[in-house]
Amino acid sequence: MRRMLQIVVACLVLAGVSPVLGAHGPSVTVGLDDALRNLDGAISTLERSKPSRSRDVALRQMAVARLRLVEALTLLGGVPGTPSLLDDRPPPPPPPMRPLPAGPLPMEAGAFRDLVNDLKELPFSKDQLAFLRDASRHHYFLTDQVRQAVAVFSFGKDKVDAAVTLYPRTLDHAEFYKVLKELEFESDRDALRRRLQEIDRSGLPAGT
Repeated sequence: MRRMLQIVVACLVLAGVSPVLGAHGPSVTVGLDDALRNLDGAISTLERSKPSRSRDVALRQMAVARLRLVEALTLLGGVPGTPSLLDDRPPPPPPPMRPLPAGPLPMEAGAFRDLVNDLKELPFSKDQLAFLRDASRHHYFLTDQVRQAVAVFSFGKDKVDAAVTLYPRTLDHAEFYKVLKELEFESDRDALRRRLQEIDRSGLPAGT
């Protein structure tokens, strides 16, 4: 679609410049007027389409083409048959560029180092888990960071709970299997696998 719009715009721009290249007369003016009407219709249709970067680019190109057509018709203003389509109507403003949505970023290394140190200072695992849950509400993590946090805990069950807490906020789920290396017993590894499968079945995406 974008390629087609570029071709249309290019043709319309050439049509807008053609009066300067030679032919002058009512037929040229009428032809340019038809091109302008068609271009306005195309702009109106495209403005109602789904927003996208390629749509915005095409609209800006079409606005430039329209301006050149208007300028060409203005130059032919003294020729009989000049249409009244140009009655001081400004071209539609080009749509603003929409910024790309910023994706979530993992917790900065220095801040995560402070989090781990704070975690180590808490005397009880229940307090450590509560602290980790609070932190996970506002931050995202990488698997390597999850491993460091899990390693703070002493008992397998607490390690599993810590990993499960951070899993939904982990950005690289494909690497999360490495967290299993932090568990000493196969029973704990099986427990972690089951709980992660439950999360996956719930449809909860990574980084939410």
